Amino acid sequence: MNAPLPLATAIASPTEWLLDEKTRFLNHGSFGARLRRVALAQRAYQDRFEAQPLAFLDREGPALLRAARLKLGSFLGMNQADFGFTSNATDSVATVLRSLRFEPGDEVLTTDHVYNGVRQAVRHILAGSGATLREVPLAVPATTAGVEATLAEALSPRSRLVLVSHVTSPTGLRLPVERIAANCAARGVDVLVDGAHAPGMLDLDIAALGVPFYAANLHKWLGAPMGAGLLWVHPERQPEIHPHVVSHNVGLGLATEFEWQGSRDISPWLTAADAVAIAGELAGPGGWPAIRSHNRALATWVQRMLCQCWEVEALSPLDGSMLGSMAALRLPARARERFPSPAAFLEALRGELPVEVPCFEWNGEWLIRPCCNVYNRAEQYQELGQAVLETLA
Repeated sequence: MNAPLPLATAIASPTEWLLDEKTRFLNHGSFGARLRRVALAQRAYQDRFEAQPLAFLDREGPALLRAARLKLGSFLGMNQADFGFTSNATDSVATVLRSLRFEPGDEVLTTDHVYNGVRQAVRHILAGSGATLREVPLAVPATTAGVEATLAEALSPRSRLVLVSHVTSPTGLRLPVERIAANCAARGVDVLVDGAHAPGMLDLDIAALGVPFYAANLHKWLGAPMGAGLLWVHPERQPEIHPHVVSHNVGLGLATEFEWQGSRDISPWLTAADAVAIAGELAGPGGWPAIRSHNRALATWVQRMLCQCWEVEALSPLDGSMLGSMAALRLPARARERFPSPAAFLEALRGELPVEVPCFEWNGEWLIRPCCNVYNRAEQYQELGQAVLETLA
């Protein structure tokens, strides 16, 4: 299998991005990265606010936010009235958990691939309620059918909510949320999807997934500024859900409640809609489908190439059927023999190669999670493969 060729359009040029070109940036999944034009668009909104604060926030703001919701809703498969803006996906997850009422004996199910920040939020919010969090182990190497069956078998009469990642943060697996949602609906169990990595990575139709709650980031693969997230709620469930800060707009509908929680910078939300248009334009005739297709093809190649280079077993099928734009891999066993921690290994690796890539321990295994975006090149991952071997030599 050959590495995919870079996109032959402007978006593939490193000069379009704000990233330092001296570093191999293989960590888009942590905080995303911004196109220069997106940063300029945000700056323009901020300048408008500073020039006329009251006019911008009070008189123009509601119409600007509605226009942004219309654009994002069209791109992600949502009615503009059915989602509210938040600061990030963890904020959105916590909003749902704080809005629902849990009784003693209730159980929230998640998987052992859950993002740790979300894990901590669930534990904190459930404390004192009598409800419990139960993590369901998902075996690796993973399969789509295996994930679906494991979660279906884990449901019990105590199950109140299943919190599942659309794309898992530590392991980079794309989970079958549609099938999980159907199984849970048949048992009367709610599903909250942590879609932190999904917008921009996956072809999304959020309203068609069959879940009551969907939390997402816009600053990662969509390329919006930091501070841009969303929470989509099925219309029938919207009366239950309120933002952390209840202000003037309480009772005026989900989207309106979330757009005003006191004074705050709304430019990340407005710029999120611009980011969709800017990236689509820079991607040329193929638009966003070309971006997603390229990134997935690169991640699939990276997984196979590094598994061969390091002689390790893949965490998911080598055909890329469970991948988006990231591929988590086991490090060779001798990494644990030579270094006291993943952080120590990563520090040594950077001595061989100026690279940014996540490296951490998960379920007793040391993983490395290279991310793939249009500004990356195949040779960067080949360099990573050799640098890891040299670090362990």
